[in-house]
Amino acid sequence: MNGLVLLLVMPGYKANAKNTNGASFIPDKCFNFGSGRPTKAKTIMKKIILFFFAVIILANTYGQKTDVTINVHPGIELLTVIQKLADQFPNSTPSTYEKEVNDYFGNFKNLKAVNDIKNFKGNAYPDLTELGFCFSDFPNFKLHIPDSLDWYKYYGKDTVIKYLQDCICPRLTHLP
Repeated sequence: MNGLVLLLVMPGYKANAKNTNGASFIPDKCFNFGSGRPTKAKTIMKKIILFFFAVIILANTYGQKTDVTINVHPGIELLTVIQKLADQFPNSTPSTYEKEVNDYFGNFKNLKAVNDIKNFKGNAYPDLTELGFCFSDFPNFKLHIPDSLDWYKYYGKDTVIKYLQDCICPRLTHLP
């Protein structure tokens, strides 16, 4: 069997090839890996790859909507307003929202729920999400009392249930 063995050398040098009979020859075209001008096929392939990357990037960004709507669960917002009225966020960053809450709901600072949360030891437990999802069916405000909550550990189950029931104040929950 007469095979060909190609000896690859550093780029820029000619490669010598030997057949199995030991005869040496220099091929017409030397394989050049890593140096020299890129071949026409490589240039075309690079253009095709760049084109597909550009299409993928543009397709992912161009087709996206720029309108973003952020919704807050009404139960969580209710508890946030009540705790804000009870001064449970003493170190909060001033914001337009905070000013609007104080302006709009300032007359409700004497509600039972506001007084309930003021009487909780220390600042109220900060996980409003846990309690906020106890409310549903808005604007009718139905209350679901879970068997266990982290709030129960801090303030007792009866105290937290009373607070949740006091949060469903017709004057506060049925505002226009």
